[in-house]
Amino acid sequence: MARIGLAVDALQIQSIGDDGLGYINAMSAPHNAAIQQQAQIAQAQANQKAAEAEQESQRQQAEFARQTAVVKAQYKAEVDKAQAEAAQAGPLAEAEAQREVLAMRTELAQRAAELRQQELVAEVVKPAEAEAERVRILAVADAERMKILAEAAASHNRVALDKALIDQLPEIVERAAAGLAGANLTVLNGADGLSQVASGLVSQGKAIFDALRGEIVEYDDNATFTGTTDASSQQIIANDSVHQQIRCSCRTAHPTVRPSARPSARPCRPEPEFPRAPRFPWFRPDPVKPAR
Repeated sequence: MARIGLAVDALQIQSIGDDGLGYINAMSAPHNAAIQQQAQIAQAQANQKAAEAEQESQRQQAEFARQTAVVKAQYKAEVDKAQAEAAQAGPLAEAEAQREVLAMRTELAQRAAELRQQELVAEVVKPAEAEAERVRILAVADAERMKILAEAAASHNRVALDKALIDQLPEIVERAAAGLAGANLTVLNGADGLSQVASGLVSQGKAIFDALRGEIVEYDDNATFTGTTDASSQQIIANDSVHQQIRCSCRTAHPTVRPSARPSARPCRPEPEFPRAPRFPWFRPDPVKPAR
């Protein structure tokens, strides 16, 4: 147009056509198909994303619902527990109080039993032990007293017996000398001979005294017994022994003095006329051989 000298200020195309050949439509068909495909893909993707968004929304809603239910259940459990504890608090408190009361009563009963035991020990056991100790001491003291009394009685009886024998000695010498009253004596050495005769009488009396005393001592040794008697029985036995010993000294046969013979330094020992042991129906001792 410029060659022909035309200047175009504005150009407006009214229409483009190919006079019914379909050329233009054929040229635009691939482009139209691509455009439609892209449009469908875009629509499908949009639908998928919408479905995913909808499903995610539902899942989230379900999760939120679950969490809400769990939380509600937890809250309910805690509430129920609190209510149960509150309901049991009263009985538990009462049971605990009763247990403490029983424990205190048990402790008080145990203390009372211990106190009673101590009281029994102080009131019964200790006095009984003291009484037993007193009885034992009194028994020991009584046994010692009886022993001392027995020793004193034995010593007294020995002294009394010796005194009785000494009192009988003049009578023994007198009766021994009585045999010389009717005797026909021939004195060869004068006054010395008479002195010897008198000395012989005294010596004979002493020998008789020793013989009697030795016989009584031997009787006392042979009359030793073992057994248990009371104090009265022991005193009766001791008195009877002394009486029998004195009777022995009185019943002893008097020796005959022969003027023509010297008095024997050891005259024959007379046999006593009484049993070797006192006889009591209530006393059955076992004889013990004397120690030699």
